[in-house]
Amino acid sequence: MIRAEKQDDKSQIATLIARTYGAAGAETIAQTGQLRSLEVYSSKLSFVSETDAKLDAFALFTPVKMEGDAKGVVLAPFALDIHKLDFDVVGFLNHCFSEIESQGYSYIFAMGNLEDLSALGFVYADSLNLSVNQSLEATLLVKKVKGPNTTGLVEFPETLLVE
Repeated sequence: MIRAEKQDDKSQIATLIARTYGAAGAETIAQTGQLRSLEVYSSKLSFVSETDAKLDAFALFTPVKMEGDAKGVVLAPFALDIHKLDFDVVGFLNHCFSEIESQGYSYIFAMGNLEDLSALGFVYADSLNLSVNQSLEATLLVKKVKGPNTTGLVEFPETLLVE
């Protein structure tokens, strides 16, 4: 079952993040807390996959401004039970993307390797003339889900930017 995050999921989510990110787990858990404390945070943009009261995956999406309007979201972090080898990552993320689209967002941003995300419809953000307001630690990728094309600067939350 895929559903919105609940308050009592936080300890299981922290465990998923720690297992997924290893040595960087504590930093990613702290970053997740910072993203949850933002004014734009919505539990409707934070998803978990649950089987038998145990979480299999977690995806947090944070609204970002494009041309001054919150037209997009950024996926960060994404974590999963690394011991559940048969987990349908693509199915989980596609379900999340459908929910994001139904909430009126046009773009989904992610940071990472295009090889890992191209099967989900991601492309390099600069190929659509989109860039972020400051430096990132990874390559900016984007998936357009609906609406007219937007170009220009995307305003990411400071917690996701390189200091």
